[in-house]
Amino acid sequence: MQNLSVEPATGLLSGTNVVLRWETHNTGNQAVTGSFHERVLIENLRTGATDRNEVLQYDARPTPFGKGPIAAGASAPREDAYRLPDGVAGVGELRFTVTTDNYASVFEYNPDGTAEANNANSLTSDVGLREYQD
Repeated sequence: MQNLSVEPATGLLSGTNVVLRWETHNTGNQAVTGSFHERVLIENLRTGATDRNEVLQYDARPTPFGKGPIAAGASAPREDAYRLPDGVAGVGELRFTVTTDNYASVFEYNPDGTAEANNANSLTSDVGLREYQD
């Protein structure tokens, strides 16, 4: 999992839409031909609340039914859109975390025993209070 970003990159406000984008990267020496799941977790570090805890499926079936296998050394672009909570509940420092192969359904191996260590990535971003009309 690499290149995690949130859009817009700056100026996030409560009650507005964000898009998380990332690349699910296959660092192995064989294609990923089986489907797997990715977890999107959004936590408000100010309140301790979990704003989103969603599991998304990556369907590795060939197109047009799925997104297709991920070849060795290749990446698949992924994204998830979300509306931030309205009002003060959406204000604070948010941590966005994406974990690929969340249920460890894809066999991963390397001699060091760390093949699963690159499956998650996080970033934080500050969210301000959007002005609302009375």
